Amino acid sequence: DLGDGAQVSSVEVQLGEGDMGVTAYLSDAATTDGATELGSSESASGTFTATPGEPATGRYLIVWFDRAWSSPEGEVVSVREITVR
Repeated sequence: DLGDGAQVSSVEVQLGEGDMGVTAYLSDAATTDGATELGSSESASGTFTATPGEPATGRYLIVWFDRAWSSPEGEVVSVREITVR
């Protein structure tokens, strides 16, 4: 929850080990329905940065993983830090 009317020009997600499918959305409701897609990657690793063509406005940042990294211990999604600018 970024607060009402937050303006977002970029989102940086520090990921754990492996590669993952990820999409960042911004929305006025806590759902991806009708949300603005800020950026996506089918195989993000290390740092994933989403930069929309122009700043987006919304309240909720949603980071959605549609594919986890397949580690020897099983499927893993790891987020170390998220920075919103």
